[in-house]
Amino acid sequence: MYCSRCSASISEDLNFCSSCGERVDKTGLAETSKKQSEMLDNLAIALISVGAGGMLFLVGLVAVLLDKTISNQVIVLLVGMYLAAWLTICLKLLGQISKLVDANLDERKGQKSDAAQPVQLSPKNTAQLEGHFEPAISVTEHTTKNLEKVPAK
Repeated sequence: MYCSRCSASISEDLNFCSSCGERVDKTGLAETSKKQSEMLDNLAIALISVGAGGMLFLVGLVAVLLDKTISNQVIVLLVGMYLAAWLTICLKLLGQISKLVDANLDERKGQKSDAAQPVQLSPKNTAQLEGHFEPAISVTEHTTKNLEKVPAK
C-alpha cells in the first residue's frame, strides 16, 4: 500500500504514513482491490468470449465461403488474416490479465516484506563524514587586471 500524499510505501496495519504523517485511507484500499478483482473477472470473461466466439465465427465464415464459388486461395487468405487478427486480440487480452495479476502480486509481496522487516539505518561514523573542500578557483577572479591602462610605447 502507498501513501496518497507522499507515495511512500506503508504497511497495511498502520493508520498513519511513517514518512509524512498523513492518515491512511483504508476504505480506498478495499475499493481498489475490489476494482482490480472486477477488472480481472471482466478481462477473463472477455478473453473466453473472444476466444470461443471468434473460433465459432471462423467456422461459420468458412462454411459460408465454401458454399460460394470463391477460389480456395482467397478463402485461405481470408482465414489467415482473420486468425492473425483473432490471435492478436487474444494475446493483448492475455497481456492485460498478466499485468493485472503481476501488479496484484507485487503489491502483496511489498506489503509482506515491509511489515516483516523494519528499516534499519546504519549510524554514521567519522569515516563517513564529508571532508573539508577548498572552493574552486574562479575563472573571473583577477581579470580586471587586463582592463588597466597600459602605457603605449
